Amino acid sequence: MSEDRPRRRLLRLLLLVGVPALCAAGAVLVWQRGGRFVTTENAYVKADIVQIAPEVAGRVLEVPVRDHSRVAAGDLLLRLDPEPFRLAVDKAEAELDAARTQVETARATYRETQSELAELQSRADHLQRQARRQQELAARGVAPATRQEETQNEARVALDRINVVRQRLVRVLTTLKGDADLPVDEHPSVRERMVERDRAVLDLSRTRIAAPVDGTVVNMRVQ
Repeated sequence: MSEDRPRRRLLRLLLLVGVPALCAAGAVLVWQRGGRFVTTENAYVKADIVQIAPEVAGRVLEVPVRDHSRVAAGDLLLRLDPEPFRLAVDKAEAELDAARTQVETARATYRETQSELAELQSRADHLQRQARRQQELAARGVAPATRQEETQNEARVALDRINVVRQRLVRVLTTLKGDADLPVDEHPSVRERMVERDRAVLDLSRTRIAAPVDGTVVNMRVQ
């Protein structure tokens, strides 16, 4: 009875001390042999991805980067053939110049027509005074009736001419959108050509595709 008691104490001591020590030793061994590393067959790396694609269609001339290349913001990634877009810019510039010329011509025509109308009005007033004078002279028997008819016909022709010129003036003013003093670049037709020119310039700038941010090129596909 006295010998069993020390044995049970020894066994209890071994269980209390030995088992935790054995577990700790096993954990250290697992850690040394790979427990410090995490392995998986379905791992993902968290990173910001910026998708880049050309905004215009064209023939590829240059691709200075490859997959996994490091690039800085502003570095060239892809260059398209700019010549068709440069020709489009030249065409848009020519059409813009033509539209400005048309507006300037219309303004000059309007001013000339105004001067012509003023001259015709002055002549018509003179002929009407002459017709009234000849009518008075014919009534007193001083002037022949034929002269009265001639002056009246001339006055009517002058008035008809005034009506024609006024109609032409209205047509010219219509092309100027009702305002002969409207600045050329504010005319609707000129503004439309300016938009087309700006669009052509923008498309030309899009033939050079640069990196928007620092990063690494991945999944690059060029046809």
